[in-house]
Amino acid sequence: MESSVANNRPLSLPFRALLTLVLCVSLVAGFAGAFFGPEWQQLSPLHVFLYNLTVGGSLLLVFSSGRDRPGRLEWCFLAGGGAFGAAAAGHYYPLLVAAPVVLGTLVEARRWKTFEWFPLDFFLPVPASRKFRQAALLCLSLGLFICAATMANEAWFHWIRLPKLDLHVFYLGFSFPISLVTFSLIFARLEKRTVLPLWASEYCFWALNLGVISFFFFIIFELWALQLVAALTLFSVVLLVLRLHWRTRAPEPEWQLYSSALVFLSVGSLTGIAQILVSWFWPEHAGLPLLGVHSATTLFGWNFSGMAALIRGGDFSFKGFRAFIPLQWVFVMAVPAGHYLRFAAASTFALGFAVAGLVMLAPFTREGN
Repeated sequence: MESSVANNRPLSLPFRALLTLVLCVSLVAGFAGAFFGPEWQQLSPLHVFLYNLTVGGSLLLVFSSGRDRPGRLEWCFLAGGGAFGAAAAGHYYPLLVAAPVVLGTLVEARRWKTFEWFPLDFFLPVPASRKFRQAALLCLSLGLFICAATMANEAWFHWIRLPKLDLHVFYLGFSFPISLVTFSLIFARLEKRTVLPLWASEYCFWALNLGVISFFFFIIFELWALQLVAALTLFSVVLLVLRLHWRTRAPEPEWQLYSSALVFLSVGSLTGIAQILVSWFWPEHAGLPLLGVHSATTLFGWNFSGMAALIRGGDFSFKGFRAFIPLQWVFVMAVPAGHYLRFAAASTFALGFAVAGLVMLAPFTREGN
């Protein structure tokens, strides 16, 4: 059955192997504190930005190009994303300002080539999957430009003084683009298998995008009540998408992957709502482990499911697929403990490598890799 992935082609093996290496470095950086001691926690920015920005952004650009391998633009983005992650870990502000400007320009170059400079599609009766694809690129480029301005303000200008407006807010900000492109894949499948009511696709698109943007700014300004409203709205949209998706159930790997992804996102949404309530009313209890569960389900559950679909080009007919989803769930549940316990960190890293390896390196059933 035809895949929902736009180019319907698996990525080339050398590119997949390189992404596997970057993911492994990201995992090592993420669990360095448990392995080597608390002082190594400073590598956490490298972990997050290699994962969300470098790997996620590179996949988004290759997907938008319609090719099965990166071109010069994508290679430059991959290198720049790695440099940004290293600069974030070392708090080297000149590169933290320059790199996002260059990366944002690369993303806009891809968006203009694939779509147009003004996102007119947002206001036209075109498929929601196409709207989500362009929204993902626009979200990434705007996030990068805002990040550059934020780093310049923090290092030199100090024009805006908000405690939440720092590098850490982009842990969340750079996760949005891969989330939006995952919705693009889900809606592409829905559009091929059912007649979507126009109101449903339009509502989901605008509610998700405006909700995400609003939520980002509500976090920066620490508006707890509005954060809660935005989070509840986003959760209701996730449930609507899950209902639409469930109506197209079929015994096929792609449906199973997206079902698992949406359950991950539902759990992530609920823990996010709980985290807002705890931070608002009981700030002394805010943080881990609730935040760890939320991060694990959204980053390694929901977002990695979208990355997996992009990497495989929609081809999940490989022997290890039946093990992939259960293994991914075990990995996600192990991640919170992996940040504290050395044995758990080692086990979690091994699980993460197995999950990534299944997706990245398993043979394809179609030609073209």
